[in-house]
Amino acid sequence: MTTLTAIMASLALAAPTSASVDAADVDGVAITKAPDGRAAECKPTSSRLLPGDVAAVCQVLTQRYGEAVATEAKAKPARRIWSYSDYPKSAVRKGEQGASFIRWEVGVDGKVVRCAVERSSGSRALDQVSCQKIKELGSYDPARDNAGAPIPTFMTRRVDWSLP
Repeated sequence: MTTLTAIMASLALAAPTSASVDAADVDGVAITKAPDGRAAECKPTSSRLLPGDVAAVCQVLTQRYGEAVATEAKAKPARRIWSYSDYPKSAVRKGEQGASFIRWEVGVDGKVVRCAVERSSGSRALDQVSCQKIKELGSYDPARDNAGAPIPTFMTRRVDWSLP
């Protein structure tokens, strides 16, 4: 059974959550409830699900709470942003490798507004290219609020850099 199939099956079997609960977490997707018990936001809590899978699970959770919820931004079209040709020559000469953890903001127009390194790879050059490429090539359908209006949101990613 795929992850999405397993989650959808568990949702079909699970008893509805009480309106007094502040949030529900269903194996990889969390729905946050407003004080009045209505759904406020739906977002992934695991990297195991693809954006389309998150949307499908959020739709089921939304039906359970009876209200549309905010959705995460999703890449359009999905494409490879980093490649070996992006490896900084200075990092290759120095034998630098590592993982850069980056966080970026997706604006209401779906473009990357800014990017920051959350945890360094240990190489300034690798960290800089990680953010540079997401700002150059990142294109998204923006996140949406409960009414369907585009809203800014933040995304995170680990970018692994290794020499062949």
